[in-house]
Amino acid sequence: MVRSVSVPVCCVGALVALAGCGSDFDRERQQAKFEVQQGDYVNAKWRMNDLYGCRQANEPKKPHKDAEKDADIPEKQRLLWRMERGMIDNIAGDYAASDIHLDDAADLVDARRTESLAAETGTFLLNDNVRPYAGRGYEHIQVDYYRILNHLVEAERELGLIGSGGSGGSGEATALEAATEHYERAVVRARRMTLDQLRETDDAAGGLRYHDDPFARFLAGAVTWALPPGSRRDTDQQFAQVMFKRALDAYDAEAKALAHDQHFRYGIEHRPRVVERLFLRHALAYDPGDYEKAAEHYKLSADPHAGLPRGQGMILILDHVGFVARPQVLSIGFGSIAPGMTARDRESGASESHFTIGGMGFWAKGPGSDVVGAWVVPLPTDLMRYLTPGGMAVMGFEVPVHDKDLGRPTAARVVVRPLAADSPLTPIDADLEVVSDVDAYARATLKDEQPKLLVKTLSRALSKQVLAAQGAVQTKKAVGGAEGAVLGALVNLVGSATATVSESADTRAWTTLPDHVQAALIDVPAGKYSLELDTRYGVVPLGPVTVREGQLLVVPSRTFPERMSEPSK
Repeated sequence: MVRSVSVPVCCVGALVALAGCGSDFDRERQQAKFEVQQGDYVNAKWRMNDLYGCRQANEPKKPHKDAEKDADIPEKQRLLWRMERGMIDNIAGDYAASDIHLDDAADLVDARRTESLAAETGTFLLNDNVRPYAGRGYEHIQVDYYRILNHLVEAERELGLIGSGGSGGSGEATALEAATEHYERAVVRARRMTLDQLRETDDAAGGLRYHDDPFARFLAGAVTWALPPGSRRDTDQQFAQVMFKRALDAYDAEAKALAHDQHFRYGIEHRPRVVERLFLRHALAYDPGDYEKAAEHYKLSADPHAGLPRGQGMILILDHVGFVARPQVLSIGFGSIAPGMTARDRESGASESHFTIGGMGFWAKGPGSDVVGAWVVPLPTDLMRYLTPGGMAVMGFEVPVHDKDLGRPTAARVVVRPLAADSPLTPIDADLEVVSDVDAYARATLKDEQPKLLVKTLSRALSKQVLAAQGAVQTKKAVGGAEGAVLGALVNLVGSATATVSESADTRAWTTLPDHVQAALIDVPAGKYSLELDTRYGVVPLGPVTVREGQLLVVPSRTFPERMSEPSK
C-alpha cells in the first residue's frame, strides 16, 4: 500500500471542502420539490429560475421584484430548466404554460441528443457539468409523454369532460374547434415520440438497459380511443394496434433487463392488466379476424366479450406518484483519512466505505457508498508514487449516485360515483396498478453509466494530479537540497488539493418527474361521475367528469405518498 497523506490537517480540510461541493444546489433543488408538494407553485418556479439562472420574459429576477421585459435563458441549463418548469406547470394544472416549456424542451432534445466529439472530449479536461445539459433517454421520452397528456387534458377541458367547465351557446363551436386542435396535436406528438424519440433512444442506448418505454407506447395507442369516435382514421387505428403490440413486447423485455438488479426495485412484476385489456379490446375492434391469433401470440385468453359494451365509455385514471430519486454526490478520495460523518450526512442516508482500485486505496462517502466496491479500474501502484513526491498529496473526486431504493407504497383505489341523483348505478371501485417505473429507469441509466463515468472522472483527476506533481518535481530540482524537497512537497500538496477541490459531480437531472405511474381502466355507462382516489394517506378528490359513449376519457393526477419536510438550512 502506498503511503497516505502526511499532513492530516491540510488533507482533511481539502477533503471536507470536496465533500461539501454541490450541497447548496441539492438543498435548493429539494426545497423546490417541497414547495411543489405544498402547492406553492409560484415560489417553486422562482426557485427553479434562480437555481438554473433562467427566466421567461415578464418574470422578475428575484421574488417580489418588478418583472423584466426580456427573457434570460442561458443555453447551458436551458433544457433542464424547461423540463422542470414544464412539469411544475403541469402539476399546477396550467397546461398551456407547460406546453410552451415542453415544446422548447422537445426541440432541444433533437438538437442535443447526439453529443459532438468536441463536447465529449472537453469533459476529459473539465467537469461534465460545464457542458449544456443534454438529458438522458428516459427524460427525452417523458418530454413527449407529458406533451401528449397536456393536449389530451386541454381537449377534454374545452369540451367540458373534465371539471365543471364547458362551453355553451355561441361558444360551443369555438370550444369544439379548440378541442379538435388539441386532439390532433396529441396524435402528432404520439407519432413523434414513438417513431422518432423511442427509435433514437434505442439507437443511442449502447450498453444501457433502458432503451424503450412500454407505457409511453401504450399511451400513444390510447390516444386513438381518446379521440371522438367519428374522428378516428384508419391510420390512427393501425397505429394504435402497432403501439399496443410493441408495448406488450417492451414490458416483457424490460422485466428481463431490470427486474433482478440488487440495487433497485423494478415495480412492474407482470404486464399491467390495463395494457392487456385495452390491447384485446382494440384488436377485437380493429381486426376481429386476427383477434384470436393476436391473443394467443401474447399468451392471453381471447375473450369474446372484450369489446366495449354499447352505450358505455371508458375512464383511464393515471396517478403520477411522488418524485423520482435525485442524483446525489458520492465523494471519493485516496488514502485512509476521510472527512467525518455529520448528523446531516447520517440523516440523508450517507455511508462511508473503503476500497481499492488497482494498487490504490480509496475511501467513499455518500449515499450507497458501497456500490464503488464493484467498480474495477486497474491502476499501477508505481503511478501513485510518482503523484506524491515527498508523500504529500490530496487526491479525490466526485461522481453522481442515487440513494438506496426504499421501495414504494401500496397502490391506491379509485372510486367512481354517479352524479345523477336518480341514477340506479352504484359506486364502482378498482385497484390501480404500477404501469411505469420512472425511478427504475433513472437508477438503471445512471448505474449503467457509472463505470464509464468513473474511468473518465478518474482519468481527468489523475491528469490534474500529474500536472501538480510535475510542478513539484521542477520546484524541487530548481531549489535543490533539503529546502527544495520541502518546497516541492508543499507545491504538490497545494496543487493536488486545488485539483481535488476543482472536481465536482454532475448531478443534474429532471427531479420533478414522478417516482412511478399507477393506472386503472374502468368501463361505465355514458354520463356524469365524480372520481376520487382512496390512498393510504387519505382521499384525493379528482373532480367531476363526463363520459361519452365509445370514447376514452384520460384523467391524470399527481399525489405524494409521503409528506416531505422542509430541508434544513
